Amino acid sequence: MSHFVENQTMKVRNFLLSGLVVAAMGLVAVGCNENPTDNPSTGNSPLAPTSLMASSTGPDAVALKWTPATDTGTITFKVAWKSADGTDSGSVSGLTSSTQTVTGLKVGKQYTFSVTAVRGTLSSTAATVDAAGATRYGSTTSLKLYESVSSLPSGLVVDPALGGPAVVSVSSSNPNLSNVQLAIYVDTQDPLHFEIGPAYAYDTTIYRNANLFDHNTYISDSTFPAANLDSWYGTGSIAGRFLTTGNVSTFVLPDLQSTLGQGLYVRTGTPGNYHYARLFIKNNGGKLLQGSAPDRYIEVEISYQTGANLPFAKGSVAATPANGASHVFKKHGN
Repeated sequence: MSHFVENQTMKVRNFLLSGLVVAAMGLVAVGCNENPTDNPSTGNSPLAPTSLMASSTGPDAVALKWTPATDTGTITFKVAWKSADGTDSGSVSGLTSSTQTVTGLKVGKQYTFSVTAVRGTLSSTAATVDAAGATRYGSTTSLKLYESVSSLPSGLVVDPALGGPAVVSVSSSNPNLSNVQLAIYVDTQDPLHFEIGPAYAYDTTIYRNANLFDHNTYISDSTFPAANLDSWYGTGSIAGRFLTTGNVSTFVLPDLQSTLGQGLYVRTGTPGNYHYARLFIKNNGGKLLQGSAPDRYIEVEISYQTGANLPFAKGSVAATPANGASHVFKKHGN
């Protein structure tokens, strides 16, 4: 091949000989494609999947989904996982869909998940995301959070270490008011919207004991429209979703939401011992706010990280709201 390349620079005057040289060049170009059956167009490895996302579906389970690249040939996928401490790993190959749920994970462990595209003996580079399983609450036992004027429980405790997730009274009869972490509020002047946020974000004209509620609960900077918890995926760390000074505002959400519910991230605990939760407000009949005054309520489902300092889908890129977020911040009091 090298001799022919050198001869390409010769000044050949004979037109017929020149034509033979051109034809030979075409033959050599074809011969240099070492793996024509793997990728007829480039001879390279398959293209890597993109937009790898994770959703914690149980304490020992994480669902993954990704976008296959446009490529040639027959492509399958390999999903592999390894715990951050190196004590657990596994893989599954030959997948033809762009989703996979990994079960049997160790509870409270962070894992790195990777997805590669495979064509024959060739593999793409890996798309990766870090995630951990999380415990579900509210999927079988209803968690109903009532408006402030109701005599029914208006407070929500998220942290299991404080007895949650559970709805609790916010009246003085509750001996554990310091455990109350979240609450909702429906303004009688605007019944088509409601607010949700840290219970201590409300002033005492709304919740008489607001100053006694837990002061270590913060909410994310965005809400996330989704059909349910399983369809709410993340692409990176949510740690950056919490303002450095703490978010003590509330979200103002419209009651009418077509078919989607709304989710928000919640952080509880203290530095060095943060726990993260996804709180999802269910949609029932095109509405988030159920019942009638004075006992209107929202029904929630919670996915809680029992392991400390394990943001959902932990990675280098912050998760972004799916299809945009519908909310307004509001701060009560001074």
